[in-house]
Amino acid sequence: MPHFSGIFIISESGEDFKMVSMPLTARIIYLRESRGLNRTRLSQLSGVSLRTLEDWEAGRRVPRDVYQIHAVAAALGMSIEDYLGL
Repeated sequence: MPHFSGIFIISESGEDFKMVSMPLTARIIYLRESRGLNRTRLSQLSGVSLRTLEDWEAGRRVPRDVYQIHAVAAALGMSIEDYLGL
């Protein structure tokens, strides 16, 4: 049964494991949803505009502003490195 582990999706097939890197857009959505937050609430908690969060999740923009990245990571209760999967 596949499950998420950090930046990887791990699926077990017998004794073999297949690891595939999770794209940043999927990671951002997964982290938000796994904490039971919608975009509006994450925007309120982080101070990052709803439009920016939508653009990040849709892949229209890449998170670049370290202050915004830090604010979202802090709102999710994690470090910037963990948020970005570094």
